Amino acid sequence: QARLFRRDRTNQFLILILQPDVQRGQGYLQIDDNVWFYDPDSRRFERTTIRDNIQGSDAQNADLSQRNLSANYDVVAWEEGRLGSFDVYILDLQARTTDVAYDRLRIWVRRDQTIVLKQEDYSVSGRLMRTSLFPRYTRVGDRLLPQQILIIDELNQGQRTQLTMSDATIRAIPDSVFTKSYLERVSN
Repeated sequence: QARLFRRDRTNQFLILILQPDVQRGQGYLQIDDNVWFYDPDSRRFERTTIRDNIQGSDAQNADLSQRNLSANYDVVAWEEGRLGSFDVYILDLQARTTDVAYDRLRIWVRRDQTIVLKQEDYSVSGRLMRTSLFPRYTRVGDRLLPQQILIIDELNQGQRTQLTMSDATIRAIPDSVFTKSYLERVSN
């Protein structure tokens, strides 16, 4: 269990781990392209990347930052299809930059609401690394955000992570939240 603060317009997030107790107080801070992991036991920050997994799960730092696929990927192929009972566009995306977690993505986007229902992440060699499912969305202000994400590790049979969002809000967050000193203070 964690608490997430995110500011999309400045590409910032702060994650504070609440459970399990052994990891309580650990946290992550992203400012621009820099991601820092904080351990309250050692009172040290360690630089990490958007590709690194969070707390040994299949979720990555990139999963919690703003999703701006159009800025980071080009559509190289597309087709119409169905996913369950939904009409979808199936888009094959190629990274424009190396500053992303995966070189290639395949996404299933609902045609009627333009929300991602499924995403496959591929390595540079074309190997399927993981699959993410987005079965539930919630409206926050004027945006639809994933309320639940199921991440399936395609390299380790049976390994999966579920992220569930609750109590989402669009309230203003003070600048001081997105600092190392804030993370240190609330972690101890």
